[in-house]
Amino acid sequence: MALLIFSLICGGIFWKMLNHSPRLLHLGELQKMENIQLDNTVFYVEETRFATNNLAVNQYQHLAMHFYDRGKLLRYRHDWYDLCLTVFQFEDCSMWLWRRGNHIRLVKSQEPMELAEFEKKIAPIAYS
Repeated sequence: MALLIFSLICGGIFWKMLNHSPRLLHLGELQKMENIQLDNTVFYVEETRFATNNLAVNQYQHLAMHFYDRGKLLRYRHDWYDLCLTVFQFEDCSMWLWRRGNHIRLVKSQEPMELAEFEKKIAPIAYS
């Protein structure tokens, strides 16, 4: 009986590990993680929440640098006005990182796109 319970627990842990999607926003409390299809293009959306606005600002800067150092960066645009929006174009995808209050949202394409085209395509889901 103990062997059966042990096997079920180990099997459950193994199953969870196989079906677990890795988080791109590894900081903060996960609020949303989903794939959204717009005009035959699939986008991955992830959103996290932080305890305070100041903590979100600090962690946003860490996340932006983390993605900047990801490698294979072709272009990026950073909004220096309020330090809350960065858009990256990599060889394999494009990413949009936005901070609003104590939340940070990431939208990632499955394929690389020019920055202007990417921002135009994600407009319906970016700020919602």
